[in-house]
Amino acid sequence: MEHEEKFAEDQDRNPRKVFLVNIRKRFGARVAGLRDDRDWTQEHLAAISDISTRSISNIENGVYSVTLDTAYKLARAFGIPLSRLFDI
Repeated sequence: MEHEEKFAEDQDRNPRKVFLVNIRKRFGARVAGLRDDRDWTQEHLAAISDISTRSISNIENGVYSVTLDTAYKLARAFGIPLSRLFDI
């Protein structure tokens, strides 16, 4: 059990992991901001992007790393270029 706790602590201090978590959170905040700017619910964004509501929530909360396919669906739903979605 001690080894598992030590491993978890080491993973929490891993700079790469911290960087990736920060990127996911910033990207999620970007998606949430774009959605809020349009007064859309997560359900509405899910419907027009063909992404589940649960996935939208997980993206906005920084839980999921999105694929390029998912990012493209989001950009298309927002009516913006894919590159603008990554202005984080």
